[in-house]
Amino acid sequence: MLQETIGGDTFFTTQQVIDRMSDCVRIAARAEGAVVVVKGPHGKARLSARKRAFERDERERLKLHKALEDLCAELHVTYDGVGEGGVRNQPAFLGGTTVGDGLHANEVRHVHEADVLYQGIRAGIVAAGRLGPAASGHQAT
Repeated sequence: MLQETIGGDTFFTTQQVIDRMSDCVRIAARAEGAVVVVKGPHGKARLSARKRAFERDERERLKLHKALEDLCAELHVTYDGVGEGGVRNQPAFLGGTTVGDGLHANEVRHVHEADVLYQGIRAGIVAAGRLGPAASGHQAT
């Protein structure tokens, strides 16, 4: 849960986020019968215009991604995160997918986001043996 504000400023260090998320995931995974799906950083936007600042931000995002990915593998929990490059160059995150303020998603991006969230949650439920293979045209990842 990397809290971001306009401009990309964060209120927590990457290590603080890793520590808190690790605690949360470990507690949730202890509950017998719980299905835990962790949504990691997807790198949806380039929050820094300056090259060096962007590279620093991306290094920190990838540090968080790797830590959560490793934790989830260790705990046998479904992880939904994106590594190198993120998703910022996918069509759903390019120009024309926000409303007038340029910050909030329009219908195109909302549909895409809902589908991605659905896929991650469904993958966790399928991995837990609670549901058969994907149906309704959706593919579990």
